[in-house]
Amino acid sequence: MIRSKVGVGIRVLLIDDSDMALDFQTKLLARFGFEVRSCSQLCDVRERVDGWRPAAIVTDVDLPEAENTDVLGFLRADPGTNGVPVVLCSGLPLEDLERLASERSADGFVSKSDNIQALPEEVRRVLSVK
Repeated sequence: MIRSKVGVGIRVLLIDDSDMALDFQTKLLARFGFEVRSCSQLCDVRERVDGWRPAAIVTDVDLPEAENTDVLGFLRADPGTNGVPVVLCSGLPLEDLERLASERSADGFVSKSDNIQALPEEVRRVLSVK
């Protein structure tokens, strides 16, 4: 399959409080044809998905307003994102990220520090499982 065609027609919402991470992830997914929207705060999620339902969500696990809140719990409770597969994308050590993804029932995970280039394929993988 041609790399630029992997994500054509697939909507992805990115959530990360780092503008640099959002910029990089947006460009990476766009190169593979994904349609991307992003936000840097959970409180902006509803606005970003209004009339635009994502096929997948990629989110950091460390968001300032979610300090003692489960990001996945928030996303699964919101009508605009409930049922949408979620990929955790964090700078946590890989084994910690894998454990957290399992504990929180995330659909997938990618380490920012170990293999961010795997993000497009991880999004495709979680969508093929659903």
